[in-house]
Amino acid sequence: MSPELEEADALIAKGDLKKALKKIDVARKHALGAQDLVLMEEVLAAAGKVKERADGGLRESSDKQIKAIQWNLDFLQGKAPALQGPPRASEALQEGEGPQATPQTEAGGHAPDPSSKPAKKGVMGATDHPQAERIAELADKKLDMKMGVKRELKGLTELLSENEEVLNLARGAYDGRQGLVVLTNRRVLFTERGMTRSRLEDFPYDRISSVQTSTSMMSGKVKIFVSGNSAEIDNVLPKQRAPEIGDYIRSRIHQEPESAPPASSSAPSDPLAQLKQLGELRDAGIVTPEEFEAKKAELLSRM
Repeated sequence: MSPELEEADALIAKGDLKKALKKIDVARKHALGAQDLVLMEEVLAAAGKVKERADGGLRESSDKQIKAIQWNLDFLQGKAPALQGPPRASEALQEGEGPQATPQTEAGGHAPDPSSKPAKKGVMGATDHPQAERIAELADKKLDMKMGVKRELKGLTELLSENEEVLNLARGAYDGRQGLVVLTNRRVLFTERGMTRSRLEDFPYDRISSVQTSTSMMSGKVKIFVSGNSAEIDNVLPKQRAPEIGDYIRSRIHQEPESAPPASSSAPSDPLAQLKQLGELRDAGIVTPEEFEAKKAELLSRM
């Protein structure tokens, strides 16, 4: 975390939200100049914390700052033109990209035609898919904000196999690229959809050997170990999703195989052979004479 964000977090804790927003804006400019995607995600999370506590005019200011940060984030992900802040509503409609703008009256007194860009509400995509409604509910419940992963949410139903169910959602970064982390009843998915590139990584539970999770002040981290290799998803937001995802993965990889054959006993079935083996164990001091005599009587009764 940058020094500006550390200061902002301390100011948020004190309730000085106005100064916190100024520190966050400094961090935003640094992240944009360095093209640091992870730092920009931390900036977005910090602005979200201010918005949660703000009211009145300060809440409006935090909303505007979040839009600017999101536009910068989309630019770093290759999802938006190279602008340092959100354009006016008319420009956003012409570009067809970036955060959804509220129609405003333009210089001629005419508002943009809303029919040229239908309002998006909830998770879009194949609404007839059996998981579409479930994904929309999880997006509202599990994600702190959908900005930055709207494309991924829209295309998620296309990635699911038959009878695959979505259980949890989070935002996260894999190899420095921000995307959507998806937990299903069959695997862990990381999907990223940009204007010029897309990426899909999946980790079926039967290939995962172990998982590690951690949380910091602002975000979480999930490290998955697969076939001797590891994959790290960091900047998980909200941060509480990281342990949730880790706990579910552990519950799946520690399950006994459904069709596992019963373990066969290596002990001999012949009572005389068992008695001989028992005597060897007594002579080696592994069983006591009393235990030997009790087991001997039991074996002799079977003969």
